[in-house]
Amino acid sequence: MALALATAANAETRGPDSFGYVATDQVTYTFNDITGTGAKVLTNVDDSYVQVSLGMNFDFYGQTYDTAFLSSNGVIMFGGPNTGYTNYDLTASQFSGGPAIFTYWDDLVTPDSDPMRGVYYETIGTTPGSRKFVVQQIANSYSIGGSSINFQTVLDEATGDILMRYTQTTFGNAGFDHGASATVGIQGIQSQGQFVQWSHNQAILQDNQSICFTTNGNAACNAIVDPVAGVPEPTTWALMILGFGGAGAVLRRARSAQALTA
Repeated sequence: MALALATAANAETRGPDSFGYVATDQVTYTFNDITGTGAKVLTNVDDSYVQVSLGMNFDFYGQTYDTAFLSSNGVIMFGGPNTGYTNYDLTASQFSGGPAIFTYWDDLVTPDSDPMRGVYYETIGTTPGSRKFVVQQIANSYSIGGSSINFQTVLDEATGDILMRYTQTTFGNAGFDHGASATVGIQGIQSQGQFVQWSHNQAILQDNQSICFTTNGNAACNAIVDPVAGVPEPTTWALMILGFGGAGAVLRRARSAQALTA
């Protein structure tokens, strides 16, 4: 799909944190839909995760990673899997799967009544040092269902920058739309001040908005333009490790039991 272009949404910034990350929406909006080319996982699940190869090296909070855990609840984790569905304030608590990227941390589900729902991922580029890892999620709210939201995360190997892209942020309920029940940000070690939170339960996300988390400035963010997406590299397919293994069903049953005894 051709890239959509727009100017920055609100010209806002957050940070810096103790590591030097700053978040800004003073970056051109782009969206390169990978649903036709990326590997699709986490469809028809709830509170689940999958471990994947990045197909590149990515530096995040001083560590280099070549794999990550993708959560059906809108989180990319580097420290280990965490399928927690209750989002919280990144400035106050440590996320147990961290370091982590919270593009849209909420209680999300991917029912297959719409075959497009799920999580897609793809490594774009083949030259070491200039590749990009893209994750795209199309999902519903567990609480209300409604329309699907659609968002992306781009990890840039060259700079270590993180670009979040939001093309659709409304479920059709003001209590959940535009991030009203979600957490958006990044976190390393919370106790060391390694976090930049864009929003927590605030309805401030917009359709056709990009937010960049960077230690390199706005110019580097605007330079993150995807090449034409291609077929996922064989290693990306082969190294995928399905991690949900019924975890979502177990957690949901536990939640249902709690509800029945409440």
